Amino acid sequence: AVVSTQSTGETFTIQSVTQESAVLLLGVGWRVCQNKTDKIVQLSEFLAGSVRICTWKIQISVLCSIQHVLQSVNNSPETHFSEELKRTVYQTVVPGVLRCVDDTKHTTVRALALKLTAHIFESCSASGILLPPDIVKDVLLHVRDQVSVEGNQNLKSQGIEIVSLLEKHFVSS
Repeated sequence: AVVSTQSTGETFTIQSVTQESAVLLLGVGWRVCQNKTDKIVQLSEFLAGSVRICTWKIQISVLCSIQHVLQSVNNSPETHFSEELKRTVYQTVVPGVLRCVDDTKHTTVRALALKLTAHIFESCSASGILLPPDIVKDVLLHVRDQVSVEGNQNLKSQGIEIVSLLEKHFVSS
């Protein structure tokens, strides 16, 4: 983009930013926004949709932005986000995060996706938020599959911890 001023004739050039940078700026910028409740669901939908169609390098940036959104939800005063709004945000981002749990080629993508999955369900457990059973079952299926084929012992352990958390708090016997 080129911006010029009429009075002095000076021209300023704004370099275009990469997709990665734009997505990270979106997440970081979100954390400093004052009124987050109005657009959080739209932002969550955008990020969860983006993670499904971008390259693995950009997936890492999208997951980082999702992490910023989740942290703003969890670190806000109780009155800022209603339980229903939190549940909606969690439900919205889970499919995009699961897409990354399934990434068989890129350990960094899986690691961040597992971290976010644990974060979502630990937050739900701590606040008493229940996600629909079909989402819990879907997460269990994906994470169990990841554990069964995972070569990295740290990620395998992380997956097992998530399965245990889900079975303990979210699956009725």
